[in-house]
Amino acid sequence: MLTVTVGDAPAALRASVLAMRQADSEIRRGVSARMRGELNPVWKAEVAKRAGGGLAAKVLNPGTRITGGNPPQLIAASSKRKIGNGLVPDRHWAGYEHGANDSTRVLTSTKGKRYKRHVMRHLPGRGPGRALEPAAREVLPRVASFYAQSVIKLFMDAVETGQN
Repeated sequence: MLTVTVGDAPAALRASVLAMRQADSEIRRGVSARMRGELNPVWKAEVAKRAGGGLAAKVLNPGTRITGGNPPQLIAASSKRKIGNGLVPDRHWAGYEHGANDSTRVLTSTKGKRYKRHVMRHLPGRGPGRALEPAAREVLPRVASFYAQSVIKLFMDAVETGQN
């Protein structure tokens, strides 16, 4: 799993986050709106490209977006709407991103006979992230630099117009 903390971030990004904490709501809204407007299509396209086609794309693509915030968040597979016979992207995304080990479950037929059924054969084998992690690695540097640039630009615009 890809984890990023503010302490690991470059000094410019840490300064941007600190500046956003001190900014008024209009500047925060402007930075968030600018981020969503410019980089939402980039994030969606990267996830769609990495997810490929088929059921993995149907699970990982819905709900893909960048949310505003300090710092912004990359979100994918957040839809709670069912696909087919009950597959919910919000709950079942991990199997399509990281795969699963083939396992069996013991079931009982209507006549009372017990049998084993393979339940994870439709998923790829367990491994590192296949779509979201590589997409995040590709997009995160661009998001971080755009975020820092947006904070600086909107602060400079606020200074020029005389806002606080």
